[in-house]
Amino acid sequence: MSTRYTKSEWKVWLEEYRQSGLSVKEFSELIEVSVATFYNWQRKLRQSADASTGTSGVASIATPVHFVVALNRYVESGELSIDNNAAERAMRPVAIGRKNWLFVGSPAAGDRAAILMSMIASCKRNGVEPWAYMKDVLQKLAAGPSPSVLGLLLPDKWLLANPNHRWEIDKIRRNEREAKT
Repeated sequence: MSTRYTKSEWKVWLEEYRQSGLSVKEFSELIEVSVATFYNWQRKLRQSADASTGTSGVASIATPVHFVVALNRYVESGELSIDNNAAERAMRPVAIGRKNWLFVGSPAAGDRAAILMSMIASCKRNGVEPWAYMKDVLQKLAAGPSPSVLGLLLPDKWLLANPNHRWEIDKIRRNEREAKT
């Protein structure tokens, strides 16, 4: 039986960890011992299930073995995120819009749409308001800037020159989600 923790319990645990004064390396070493203990227990349980039933074990016991490499990589560096939610959220608009893009018009229009979507995704990732960025950059590109200026048009560099166009909607939504829990 696995223990399920609520979001508030994880917040308490995280705060206790932060107050413990453990470094990321010390925390990783502590987790490594726990992971090794878990895998040894799991291996013994699977072997006893194989011996008693004569089959290849219980699927729910065997499933985590597939994640050994990924879990060990996570344990090696406590700075890694255990999930890939950010990547999945970034891909969601692609999956949702896939059917709509069948009617983009032509291959050249599809290329242009892909460029625009990449620019918007870069804005979101760098915390830049997409509309203000696109308007300003496209106007500057139409005017034919010198090659030395092109690097300054990247979203992260552009935001330094235009700090009033920081995209705050992610923070607002995050705060709203946390307020609900």
